[in-house]
Amino acid sequence: MAETSKTVDQALRVLAEIGSARGPGTVAELAQRLGVPRTVANRLLATLHAHGFVHRGPDARYALGVALVDLAGRVEARLREVAAPVLARLAERLDETAILTIRDGAEAVALDQYRAGRYLVAIDYRPGTHHPLHVAAAGLAMLAWSADSQAERVVAATPDPAAMRDRLAVIRSRGYADSADEFQQGVCGVSAPIFGPRGAPVASIGVVTPAARFAAAGDFAGAVTEAARDVTAALTPGG
Repeated sequence: MAETSKTVDQALRVLAEIGSARGPGTVAELAQRLGVPRTVANRLLATLHAHGFVHRGPDARYALGVALVDLAGRVEARLREVAAPVLARLAERLDETAILTIRDGAEAVALDQYRAGRYLVAIDYRPGTHHPLHVAAAGLAMLAWSADSQAERVVAATPDPAAMRDRLAVIRSRGYADSADEFQQGVCGVSAPIFGPRGAPVASIGVVTPAARFAAAGDFAGAVTEAARDVTAALTPGG
């Protein structure tokens, strides 16, 4: 195993903790949550603050900073670049609209789409389209594999948390999510998660189709899960 930097690891843990369901915190709170001495937490936060990765509010609580916005934009550009040929192949293979979706807090946001040209009637899932993460396949595919604390925060806010937990368990067991008439009446979809190098879901890829052409999720599942594996492999170092 390659040698790692303890300081960098601690700084990344700070960012991950602030970005978790527990959110921003003071130096003392974050030190306790991370299990490190307050002096260590203070030093890490001061360094991250100097580079714009965290922001100190008037209540002395640290939140994620604007420097991460620029990095996120670059990550999205890379994801779009890697997924573009896979989206095209998926759309042409199934003669439907293929979509690439990312997570923004408790919402799923369309990052890109590719529309096949065979049918006169097709779904236009424009980039920027968004909906709650627990509604429709594109968001559910990411939610099902999210860290427990992150997923539970979303699940707890749904009308029936117990039913949603059961649904997410089914999604994980088969490797993909499907939906019908959830985001919009007459629209059906199948999506699978795309994982980053650390094994967390970073996006989903799938297809959306008019209900009139949607026979069963299994008709699309194989192609969708294969596409998700292809993009995941391309995002993995050495992939």
